[in-house]
Amino acid sequence: MTGFGLDFGTTNSVFSHVGPDGRVASAVFDVDGTLHDVYRSVLFFDEAEDRRGREILVASGPWAIRDYLEAPGAGRLMQSLKTFLATASFGETQVYGRRYDLPTLVGLFLRQMRQRAEAAGPPVAGRVVVGRPVVFAGERADEALAVARLADALARAGFDDVVFAYEPVAAAFYYGLRIDGPETILVADFGGGTSDFSLVDLRPGAGGLEARIRGTAGVGVAGDAFDRMIVRNVVTPDLGRGRQVLDDPDRPQVPLWIYAHFERWHHLSMLNTPRTLRLIEELRAEASLKGPLDRLLAVVRDNRGFALWRAVSEAKVRLSREESAEFRFEAGGHTIRRTIARAEFEGWIADDVGAIAATVDGLFAREGVAPGAVARVFMTGGTSLVPAVQRLFADRFGADRLVFGDELVSVGRGLALMAGIADRAAPVFAPAPQPGDAPSSSR
Repeated sequence: MTGFGLDFGTTNSVFSHVGPDGRVASAVFDVDGTLHDVYRSVLFFDEAEDRRGREILVASGPWAIRDYLEAPGAGRLMQSLKTFLATASFGETQVYGRRYDLPTLVGLFLRQMRQRAEAAGPPVAGRVVVGRPVVFAGERADEALAVARLADALARAGFDDVVFAYEPVAAAFYYGLRIDGPETILVADFGGGTSDFSLVDLRPGAGGLEARIRGTAGVGVAGDAFDRMIVRNVVTPDLGRGRQVLDDPDRPQVPLWIYAHFERWHHLSMLNTPRTLRLIEELRAEASLKGPLDRLLAVVRDNRGFALWRAVSEAKVRLSREESAEFRFEAGGHTIRRTIARAEFEGWIADDVGAIAATVDGLFAREGVAPGAVARVFMTGGTSLVPAVQRLFADRFGADRLVFGDELVSVGRGLALMAGIADRAAPVFAPAPQPGDAPSSSR
């Protein structure tokens, strides 16, 4: 059996394959001697000039991060493209005077990832099983548009034989490697933009693993939402949010839409425009409290979005291991430093955890399944390590039934395993885009 699986994620992507011996592995990428088994879902555009004129250089994954850090203040970094797939209002963007629609941007990323994976492993041949969330991110998510855009991007990247599968179902196939008898499991897959859940009956057999989906559910809440709470409660107040920086209380203070861009770090670069910088400078000139606006200007001008994301991520990881963590972020010669208690953080994310709980409870109620019927809960994705999330599932299913492992690569490896049954008429694959589903931004 041979097959390939592609997990295009909001934060990280994984490309995996199954060899003739049935063993599954993820592509490993060597960047200047550092090995990565996940491929950051990032594009970086920079401009170069030689005797032939100007040229736009595009890097992706860990190479994009490297180039971005080596060229502070230059170029344009894009992340979380997946979160826009279902958003009809996102049509196109301009980079160095060129227009790019969303399928083109995603296609650029996927083509480079494929080329890097082939350089590190076997050439891609035949069918590729590609993951998709149960529910796409976005308040008014257009699922048909999202799937059509993703299919269009895959075609542009050279993938001409694609089957879609729900990401938590793929994780179930990966979990199935460790069982020797039938089990009903719940897969809880926590990505950057969505949390997806699947109730799956698994049965190992001589012909391979058999799976039957009993129900799926998803919600547009995951790791990025938790990150936003740290930014909202720790970072932006130090940059003027919610503070009276002008003496006259009747005068408009700093607009909240500016701070909203901080909550998605890849949006922060969108503030670095003459119009926005001029607005902040005008407010600073009239402000009696200038320090926060000095720091705000410095963060925006210096494109500190990635540094902010890294500081937030490090604090969140420490809070998963410890009762408190020190958050530290450099902004315009000033250090934002604050100790965050885990209990405090859990208060900030309580509504998001509640939305996850309601989604899980709704799935079981809709399918008429009692929690006691589930043998194991396979939890995957980085947010599965957050203690508040673990308690939610322990309270419902018992801590002894929670299973963890390979949080970042389980979906990608499961997708590759599913390639072995892609020709069967088994109802474990997600709907394909239908004729007439528009891949462009015109919808």
